[in-house]
Amino acid sequence: MYRLRVKYGKYGVGKYLSHLETIKAIERALRRAEIPFILTSGFSPHLKISFGFPLPVGYLSESEFFDLFLSSPIELKTFLNETEKSFPAGLKVLQAKYVYLKGKSLMSIPCYALYLVKGEVNPPFSLEVLEEKRKKFLSLRKISYFYRGKKKEVNVIEDILSFSVKARGEKIEFQLLLPLGGKRNIRPEILIDSFRDLFFKKTCFKIKEIWRKQVCYKSNDKLEDLLDFRGDERFKGDPHLN
Repeated sequence: MYRLRVKYGKYGVGKYLSHLETIKAIERALRRAEIPFILTSGFSPHLKISFGFPLPVGYLSESEFFDLFLSSPIELKTFLNETEKSFPAGLKVLQAKYVYLKGKSLMSIPCYALYLVKGEVNPPFSLEVLEEKRKKFLSLRKISYFYRGKKKEVNVIEDILSFSVKARGEKIEFQLLLPLGGKRNIRPEILIDSFRDLFFKKTCFKIKEIWRKQVCYKSNDKLEDLLDFRGDERFKGDPHLN
């Protein structure tokens, strides 16, 4: 058995797919591509595949993941070519690597997500004002917000790894590095709404696009792309796993 970690993106119409719809679309595409996947046992067998952290509907992404279990190895170039033909509009395989068969599942790896949020602001304001308010925002100890009718809190020091903002005229961009999954997971638009409500109450922020640009993990205090996480064991003897 082989375990192939696949990085894919969601573009255009792909942002309207729910997590479940994305899973079904990818499974159908892999069947059409005639990849040597493994089926589960039982009354209703399906692909032996596991997905990473769900992407909210409406987000675009260049960094989504799934692990596909294969009965025999396939050359990575062949895999990319075949999926290019079979994947539907809005979904695209970007990269793939073999990983340790018994390594951690995607959902169990402590991860972080880099988001890019593009929007419009009215009235526009200077970079100096933005920077001043950004520093004040990050100096707060905690931020309270309501999500689905429940009051929640963000620990600024622990939960916001980076928060930058820049603007040009009416165009504004936020870049945020945030924990992914678990109790510390928070959507970037919630932080942006909090930023606006605290410091720009008369200003209209209109979010146009939210991108998940990268999903990464910490290795020796450095952030590495999740595609490079192979587990705790070194590969030996098999060229497909090196």
